[in-house]
Amino acid sequence: MQKRNKIISKRLLPATVIAGIAIPFLFAVLFNTTFNETKDAPKEDKALSFSLSVLFAIFGACFLAIPIADAYSSDYEFASHVAREYLKKDIQEHPELKTFEKVLHNPRALRSVATMISNHLRPSEQKLVMKAIDEMISTKTRTTAEKIAITKQAHAKIVKIIQEHASVYPEFIDEVLVAMAHADTIYVMPAQQRVR
Repeated sequence: MQKRNKIISKRLLPATVIAGIAIPFLFAVLFNTTFNETKDAPKEDKALSFSLSVLFAIFGACFLAIPIADAYSSDYEFASHVAREYLKKDIQEHPELKTFEKVLHNPRALRSVATMISNHLRPSEQKLVMKAIDEMISTKTRTTAEKIAITKQAHAKIVKIIQEHASVYPEFIDEVLVAMAHADTIYVMPAQQRVR
């Protein structure tokens, strides 16, 4: 079972809590309104009104939930890109990691390693990562080139945070090696077996 990425969970917790409160409230308001409006109405009108209320409630729930799901997906993609950049540099310094280089090209494997890296960072380092992400998001850009440049700057800041963490905690590289070996075994090797 894959663990949750603590940084992504912390970043999206407020939106998830708001959606978790708003969706049941939306259902309750719509059903209460429908019930009060259709007390004395004929059965057919009650059924139609109830169906419309359910449809509006589902639409409202999707309106709140889809952006959160999209944010989770894009945050995991961002984390994977950062992990790939860090691991490329790390492979140059630690040749024993080269054995598992295929992990860099498998999205599920890379996501697993990115989650391990994120979760291994100290809370203060996780805050620095979130700050770099928030700065990237809050920077107003006009062109695609500007967005790419700002994203690369954020990647570089986060890779530096990870590298500093690795220099303070020498066992971190061993944990990265274990995570890459695990991801290789779980995601890369079965994918290669299916291709054959």
